[in-house]
Amino acid sequence: MDNGYFSLRNNNNIPDAQRKQLLTQQKKQQQERVDRRRKATTSFRTKKWTPFVNVEKWNSVETCLLEMLPVKNPVFRQLQELITNLEVFPAGDSEGWKQTLLDALAILSFLDSKRSILEPVFNQDDATELYITKSSLGEQNIEALRTRLEALIGIASGNIVLDVIDLGRATVNSRGAKGKGPRRAKRRVEDEVEDINWEEAGEIDTDAFIEGKRQALITLSELGELLVPSFPYAVPSRGKFGYLPRLLGRCSVTLSFERPSIAASTFGLNLGGITGKSQALGNVTIIADGYAAPITAGNFVDLSVRNFYTGLSVKAMRKRLGVVPTLSDNVIVNDLTELRDDLDELKDAALVFPETLKKAKDGKPTKGGNPFAESYYDESRMTMDAVLPILGSFQEGFYDPLTAKPRRIPLEVVALDPSSPTKSTITYSSSYASLDDDMDGAGTTKYSALMSSSSAQRSFSSATSSSSSNSTAAAASSNLDPVLSFNIPDVVALNHPDRVTNGGSSEFFALPRKDVSTKRTRLLDGQYAPFGYIVEGSDVYQSLKPGDIIGSTSVSDVGLLNLVKIRKNAFEGGEEDVVVEDEGGEEEG
Repeated sequence: MDNGYFSLRNNNNIPDAQRKQLLTQQKKQQQERVDRRRKATTSFRTKKWTPFVNVEKWNSVETCLLEMLPVKNPVFRQLQELITNLEVFPAGDSEGWKQTLLDALAILSFLDSKRSILEPVFNQDDATELYITKSSLGEQNIEALRTRLEALIGIASGNIVLDVIDLGRATVNSRGAKGKGPRRAKRRVEDEVEDINWEEAGEIDTDAFIEGKRQALITLSELGELLVPSFPYAVPSRGKFGYLPRLLGRCSVTLSFERPSIAASTFGLNLGGITGKSQALGNVTIIADGYAAPITAGNFVDLSVRNFYTGLSVKAMRKRLGVVPTLSDNVIVNDLTELRDDLDELKDAALVFPETLKKAKDGKPTKGGNPFAESYYDESRMTMDAVLPILGSFQEGFYDPLTAKPRRIPLEVVALDPSSPTKSTITYSSSYASLDDDMDGAGTTKYSALMSSSSAQRSFSSATSSSSSNSTAAAASSNLDPVLSFNIPDVVALNHPDRVTNGGSSEFFALPRKDVSTKRTRLLDGQYAPFGYIVEGSDVYQSLKPGDIIGSTSVSDVGLLNLVKIRKNAFEGGEEDVVVEDEGGEEEG
């Protein structure tokens, strides 16, 4: 055989010395495979998963989807590690792909042998419909993951049909023979993989394998959602918080985008009865993550269910990143403050512009240069002007029928707990509303005050627990350390006015990949609330232009079960009863 592995079968005429040498090399290779399989299938018993240990290394939405889950199930975490570590080799590297193929087969075997440990976890607070849904989804998600793994095996083998695709089930069903069945099944797999003639195999599509691996990890995260024992954060529910929906889990929302015909409309108006067909751009699927921002994600899902976003266009909006938030929610005052700052900058620029123009390099003004340059970075003021694609923009935002006022969402950031780097806490601005008095001792919700500072990263004081005093003025100033960073591609966040962090309503955005930079993301982190991830249609999102329209919105029925609405009578005062309404319209007093 010319695939790099030696076989003594059908080689009875070779000299004894050479036979011994080949036999030694073959045993060594077999032992290496055995060691790799043992490490792959037993390490889950010895390695304990620790949350947020490598949070600075998160670089993909699938990693966020998995790591944000409060799940300690060892089999689930081992599957995450095994799939993540599947290696990708050049298309012509048959030896490398042979190893990847064996690894994928081992993962399939591991999954089938541990199915019972991956059964859904039921919470006593689960609604009846959610309980039934979890029961049916458990097996479906395991089978979906198995299908993903089979697809990876097919790609890694060059689409050669293997007789060992049911290795996992064969291993589980043959345990009665004192372990001989499983050993024989694994040996049969290794023999068949070893005998693959890679010259007859089709060319391995590395891009397809990378995408298949990504899909497998996303499917694993869906399986993991059913393993969450309880929601990890205490979300405020009284006062102004009582009017806000919250997502106690995850929900997928698919937006269908269109590009209107230029002949059909101008400035949004149909001229002279001309009718033109819009160009379909494709779909963008966003997973709203309640484990990242329950109220912010709940608001997005609620507006999606209401079809609020359908028909709204994409807008290019100039944002000023890094400005110090103000404690006032008065937009007029904030606008006047920003205008004053702009005039100050213009005055400074007029004084130094001739000198800086001479020193400019590569067409980029240096410090103190043209303040109206596109996407300029002013190190002296720690600010940057940037134009971002904003979706969901409509007048003042969403008018809540419960309050007859625009709904305002507080800045909601999940950050690492200063007392322990492996714990997270959800933070809210003290300028929005005080936390619930009945949340004493919750220990998972923090209360932060916005402080005046020249650095956007110092806009929060150190967080204090809900059981502490509402006053945080005496707290020592320190930086929050957000779990999710805008360095991660395709993270979706709620937009708000530059200086009013609690002024978000319906607008959202994802930083275009071409605009991801350390300067920009540093100014966004902790100042805007990530609440979801683009998992499908990233290329469609990257191609959007101002004027493109959201043609339709669809929301996952399963995810809607995680949407909780807490409402109060807007026309009565006092501490009236809280009414909980689910999507089915049932109410509990």
